[in-house]
Amino acid sequence: MTEWKLGKWEYLVIINIIFFLAGTFFEPPVLMALLVPLLGLLGATVAFRTGFDPVLAKFKIFERGALRVTAAALRAIATVLFLGPIWFFCLFGPNFDISRGYIARSAARSAEAIGVPMVWFTIALPIAITVIFIHLLADFGGRRTAEQH
Repeated sequence: MTEWKLGKWEYLVIINIIFFLAGTFFEPPVLMALLVPLLGLLGATVAFRTGFDPVLAKFKIFERGALRVTAAALRAIATVLFLGPIWFFCLFGPNFDISRGYIARSAARSAEAIGVPMVWFTIALPIAITVIFIHLLADFGGRRTAEQH
């Protein structure tokens, strides 16, 4: 019996075909509109960790030595500068008021279609950012890019 082994690109094509067919011939379920952003955040964190995230240029000079450390430090600084304020304002509002933060404000709202408090969906953003920060810390222990796997 032949065992099928699909690569990441084949899975991507299959998932896109399923979404296309579901969106073309059927009305997509309401829950799909809520799950797609969550799956996108999950994909972003996995791509960040595996080194498969898009970059403008890959240079061999940054793979070893002091330049690797410098490149990792610059990447860490850019990540913290970009995601740090988003993560902060998910928790805190003006004047460090937790009750006016993004998560607290969404706790009172509910998704009309399914009757679930929106906090269960908005909590995905700070969780994804926390996972990216954990992966960032793990990068300093040594990174294997997608090509090295």
